[in-house]
Amino acid sequence: MLYGQPVFFLGFPFGLDSGGEQINRGLPLPFVKTGIVSAVISENSTEIYIDAHGNQGFSGGPVVFMPNNQSRNQNAKYKVAGVVVHYPVRHIPIVNECGDIIVDNHGEPIGYTPENPGIVVAVGIRHATDLIDTNPIGFKLLVDQNNLVKE
Repeated sequence: MLYGQPVFFLGFPFGLDSGGEQINRGLPLPFVKTGIVSAVISENSTEIYIDAHGNQGFSGGPVVFMPNNQSRNQNAKYKVAGVVVHYPVRHIPIVNECGDIIVDNHGEPIGYTPENPGIVVAVGIRHATDLIDTNPIGFKLLVDQNNLVKE
């Protein structure tokens, strides 16, 4: 996976689904969003920063990409790069129509409004599978190791 490369991430924003039970073995289909890899930071775990607008309901969803050397191949398969963990939210003071911050009698802003800065944060798939291995809950899943991205 490269900086500037397109990626897709899947989820159920605000609990919505796109239907599709009739073609997906009775399960709803997730929404699909796209973004661009902006940064990959590896310290304790790999964090992938995606330039995209995140919504509540995508956390836990996969981030997938098409390897560059396979992008024109009809038989190419997407690879899982990571799992969405959050999108940061900034809190901006409320302003009037002139752009001035509205303050109370003590000079403090009267309130804040959330702003989505257009960054989605994911952890690398290796970190996610390590967490699952150390905290197993539920059924054991069969994973195709060929579709994982090595960190």
